[in-house]
Amino acid sequence: MTDESRSEHALFSEPADRAGRPPRRRRAWPVGVAIFVVLVVLLGIAAVIVDNALRATAEGVAARQIENRLPDGVTGKVHVTIGGGSVILQYLAGEFGHVEVTAPSLAVGGVAVPSRLTATGVPTDLSKPVKNITAHVKFDSKALDAFVKIPGAKPGITLGSGTLSFDGSRSLLGFTVAYRATVAPKAAGDSIELTPKSAKVTAGPAGFDLSPVVNAIIGEGPVPVCVAGYLPAGVRLTHIDVTPQAATLTVHAKDLVLSSSTLASKGSCS
Repeated sequence: MTDESRSEHALFSEPADRAGRPPRRRRAWPVGVAIFVVLVVLLGIAAVIVDNALRATAEGVAARQIENRLPDGVTGKVHVTIGGGSVILQYLAGEFGHVEVTAPSLAVGGVAVPSRLTATGVPTDLSKPVKNITAHVKFDSKALDAFVKIPGAKPGITLGSGTLSFDGSRSLLGFTVAYRATVAPKAAGDSIELTPKSAKVTAGPAGFDLSPVVNAIIGEGPVPVCVAGYLPAGVRLTHIDVTPQAATLTVHAKDLVLSSSTLASKGSCS
């Protein structure tokens, strides 16, 4: 070996220790750990991509299944959002923790009733019951006319702030007396209770004291209007919020099976 070769060998070689032994090679485990960490990160990214893809697929399938299970006369596009953690883990557990269904174009018999539903404890096997379902259905005055039949009232309900107003008529001494009444609605499970707040006579025979008609309307207790016939059996009306723009009815069900037969069945007032 020439002097030049010895110099190059010494330059690129690690020096021997003082005892003349060759030095130990450095361990490669830090590099292995780094590679492992990178692989885990990549695997996590892949899992998220797959999970998101499965989530989108599951949401699409659920929306189509719901649309296929809509009762006769009910139409509209449905959008489903699956919340909670990993869809894969939820599916393997057999239950989705939180599912939201929106149907902004839902119509019943051609009448628009935009709806939003939130469900918790939704089983992957739809033959099993859903733990809790809460739905909010919005009615404008036209929709309210179609579904809420107030005894003695004419079509043309007017929405107010927490109130409903309508025109009606009554018989007094053989004459027909027309009036306009304002009532406050309240949810009562299978029905809506209408408590009279005010009334005024709009037409009647001249020269008669028409106050008995007004007093009779104001003095009435809550008038029940059955709505159970529009709801699947087991679904209860829990809240009503009325504004001049719309009346929003909230319904709730517990341990309800989302089958065609269940959705087609209707409740009844006691």
